[in-house]
Amino acid sequence: MFLYSVFQSAEVQKLWILGKRQEAKVKREEKYVYLTSLGNAIIPLTSNLRHAQIPGTMVIPAGQGGLNQESVALCYQIVIIDRQRLQRQLGTLSSSYLQQLEEAMRYTLDLT
Repeated sequence: MFLYSVFQSAEVQKLWILGKRQEAKVKREEKYVYLTSLGNAIIPLTSNLRHAQIPGTMVIPAGQGGLNQESVALCYQIVIIDRQRLQRQLGTLSSSYLQQLEEAMRYTLDLT
């Protein structure tokens, strides 16, 4: 199945810092879950916890995957990027958080 193969990849567990675009005015690090089995697909993360109330999201606590603050994975905002924008690996997600991420992705893609 599509998502099964995506979430079996060792690369999926990794969180990355994304480099700035030329036109970016805000100087802050952007954090993402990188889905290598989908090509260069990423799931954006935000520290704005109000987004956790939106279906198709999941909370990742501080310390998990190298995050320094509690964050929300915005699975409904899957984006394709140029791989060269990946700056550095932040950390690795545990299998329990990968399972939650898979459930949020299934909901978002209507694969339940």
